[in-house]
Amino acid sequence: MNNNDKIINSIYKLVNTYRNKSFYCSNQCILRNTKHIFFDIVGDYNKCKVIFIGINPGKDEVIKGKPFVGASGKILRETCQNIGLNNYIIMNCIFGHTLNTNQSGFKEKWKEVLAKCSLFSKPILFGLNNIKIIVPLGEIPLYFIKLCFDGFNYEGIRYSKMNNFGIFQCYFGGKYNRYRIISIPHPSYIVRRKKAELQNYHNYIKIIKNISDKEVE
Repeated sequence: MNNNDKIINSIYKLVNTYRNKSFYCSNQCILRNTKHIFFDIVGDYNKCKVIFIGINPGKDEVIKGKPFVGASGKILRETCQNIGLNNYIIMNCIFGHTLNTNQSGFKEKWKEVLAKCSLFSKPILFGLNNIKIIVPLGEIPLYFIKLCFDGFNYEGIRYSKMNNFGIFQCYFGGKYNRYRIISIPHPSYIVRRKKAELQNYHNYIKIIKNISDKEVE
């Protein structure tokens, strides 16, 4: 077992301990019987300054037991590889798979679940000492950041899929304590657009890499 696997296993073990002690997680949460598939390390953990935060694992992730390995994950991972961002962490803010984003009442369900998951994932996020850039992939992960950082106002960096001219865009202005927060749309948006915005996505990841390279240790 390599160092990355040891870190991932220790995090999963910690979350299991949290969830077993929580009445909500053990008895009420719709994810209570799901497997944890929410954390992965790419490259050298000690060199990871960037963390991408997604939503929850999909069917491909459940089958393979690893986050971001479906069509969306492939876009994110391949884009990072192509522009030379070789060390980063991927984390879902919701631990398990059962939430269907097309389901009626989904918004109310994910807010309830996310409020509970954030109690456990917040210390994990803060325990990643080398992380300097947090990249929420869309609205739900951005809401998760708001739950984690007391008093954080994300209005200035709220992501936008399209502006008035039909141009795909995101915002690069947020900073909270030692973290720079850069919100970009989830790669599933690129999949739905049949990769029409792939070059723009490539450009945004490149900007994230450039900012990461300039961050002072």
